[in-house]
Amino acid sequence: MGELSGAVAARRLRVLVRETHFGDGITSRQLRVFCRRRDRCVPVQQCSSCERCQGFSLDHSGQHSFLSCSFTAEHDHAQASGTAGSEASSTLSAAERTPVAQVMTKDVVCVTEDLDIGELTRLLLERNISGVPVVDPQGNPVGVVSKTDLLRDAFERPSTSGPEVTAQGRDDQGEAYAALGPGFQQEAGSRGVVRDIMTPVTYALRASTSIAQAAALMAFEGVHRLPIVADTSSEVVGLLAALDVLQWLGEQNGYLTRPRPDNAGLVM
Repeated sequence: MGELSGAVAARRLRVLVRETHFGDGITSRQLRVFCRRRDRCVPVQQCSSCERCQGFSLDHSGQHSFLSCSFTAEHDHAQASGTAGSEASSTLSAAERTPVAQVMTKDVVCVTEDLDIGELTRLLLERNISGVPVVDPQGNPVGVVSKTDLLRDAFERPSTSGPEVTAQGRDDQGEAYAALGPGFQQEAGSRGVVRDIMTPVTYALRASTSIAQAAALMAFEGVHRLPIVADTSSEVVGLLAALDVLQWLGEQNGYLTRPRPDNAGLVM
């Protein structure tokens, strides 16, 4: 490849999507990118006024979207030139060199503590996901809730209608009800909110944390998923699941292949 002349071609940055479901029924969607110039995650709206921004590629949902940034490309080119010939990184394994930002779920769905458990169940089923981070109104992690928590709650929650009463259908609002006999029906009562069943967050990782460190922490603590926060703030920017790490291992050893459209602009 010949030497670069003039401006370095713009680098594509993956847009991070955080969709948050609140207890009052409101859903917010925030689009961010990691800005190397500011060294933090910023809303994509701020990029529109930056002279380094070369354009957006956004779909209607914000998923699989990119931003073209010339500063990131120049930064990476300068960094590569300055470290040419260095053998320091060669002693590290791929898992130690690779940040979790490369493999985490970037289009992350979050919920707040006051979301109804019934709505949480509906969300997990509709999105076909097994767990989500729980965040405060500012997007900071406060817990994690999963299908396992829902099953545990259903198993441990005392039944007020006896073991023979089973759900027979749903009413106009989609709530399950149980048939108790001709002319009688009992609606399932409120099951509480996410706060009642979630696992409080004791660990969250920065986006630049290595896969090796993340895997070690997950194995030691016996957890299946961890919220990933920005390097310069505590806002959730992704979710790392054990399956993400396994997928990466399979790809590294050539047993799995999965196109990664954001490889040209990794979010750190």
